[in-house]
Amino acid sequence: VAVVCVPSHSQSDSDIDDDFDGGGGGGGGWGLPTIRNALNQLAAGATELSFNYNFDQAVEDGMDIDVAVPKLLTASDVRKLAGALKSNNTLKSLDLAGYLACNLGPNDMRVLANALETSTSLASLSLGGGSMLKGQGATALAKMLSITTCLKSLTIMGYVDRKSMSALASALKRNSSLTSLTFYEAGIGDNGARLLAGVLESNTTLQSLELQGNEIGADGARALAEALKTNTTLTNLDFRPVHDPEGAGQTVNHLGDTGVCAIADALKINSSLKSLFLSWTYFGDRGMRALSAALKTNVSMMRLDVGGPVVALCLQRNKQVLPSVFRALRTARHVLVLQPTAADLVVDTVMVYADARCGEHLSMAQRHAIIALARARPVQSLRRADVLRTVYREVPASGGGAAGAATVDSSDRSKRARQ
Repeated sequence: VAVVCVPSHSQSDSDIDDDFDGGGGGGGGWGLPTIRNALNQLAAGATELSFNYNFDQAVEDGMDIDVAVPKLLTASDVRKLAGALKSNNTLKSLDLAGYLACNLGPNDMRVLANALETSTSLASLSLGGGSMLKGQGATALAKMLSITTCLKSLTIMGYVDRKSMSALASALKRNSSLTSLTFYEAGIGDNGARLLAGVLESNTTLQSLELQGNEIGADGARALAEALKTNTTLTNLDFRPVHDPEGAGQTVNHLGDTGVCAIADALKINSSLKSLFLSWTYFGDRGMRALSAALKTNVSMMRLDVGGPVVALCLQRNKQVLPSVFRALRTARHVLVLQPTAADLVVDTVMVYADARCGEHLSMAQRHAIIALARARPVQSLRRADVLRTVYREVPASGGGAAGAATVDSSDRSKRARQ
């Protein structure tokens, strides 16, 4: 039974506050959250409990905007929840990383962590960062991590300061149950990466480390790379960015060529890592060459994600670099994944190339032509000349010639000739 702690929106405010005695099972409905719902479901044997809440979806589903604004968890709610968790032996997943728990502080984290120390069933825990993991909150969570024998997955979404990160890293060195660890836009930076490198040097159970959007640079990457040379259990390492859903930008890890070269050197020695995500980590030719060389001898890698501007940069500067990586990945054990999609990346490549060389922006017709080209043949066989010919091919206004190709006027052709 998976429970999202929000009752049906068909009830009135007074029903929810005074008479609500269940419902919400399986995430049904939207409305004001109630701790009573959570306690009832725990008593009924729920295995998953989430205090996440999608306000936009609630409004989209027809909730009145005043009713759709939820009540946040209070200190009293946390004490009640902790009391129920102490005697619970069925809950496997607890999600406190969402909006409903955003106002929880260090003392609330302490109360919950103390209750979870003796849990024999909880396998997955998601927490928000910020004030929850400061001071005594981080200390209590670290203590729990040192004691627990059942927790397999820990996700922290939100900022973690240096002192808290140090406490957590010390506990993770002693932990013997976690297999998956995620810091999502936690701002741990190079200092946090160095602490996690120390964890990888001693921890023998961790299999997945996800560090999306943590502002890690070359120094942090070098530290993690050194740890990879001796670690024999990690199979997944993720440096992907965190995209702003409102389109205002993204939080990334700036590993650069220096950081990626260090990781590539580690891949020559490491024999456990199977997937590596390096999209939008801002490396170029040197990093691509290093990865290509490392993959000629590496025996474990199954997935390499190098999406983002790296492909565009490499095609601009040296058209031989990318094919060399493809050649290194042609063995059965290697798969190259270009995210978000191969077609999108080819389009992005040409857009960057056009901006840099011609001062132009691609039209929708040109974008469609490139997508058609990318779908028509293997990406590794595409050459820059093929792409540019498709972009600049002149076709009749009636749409003859290559489907979707763009027409260009004489002034455009003259500009290209001068370039």
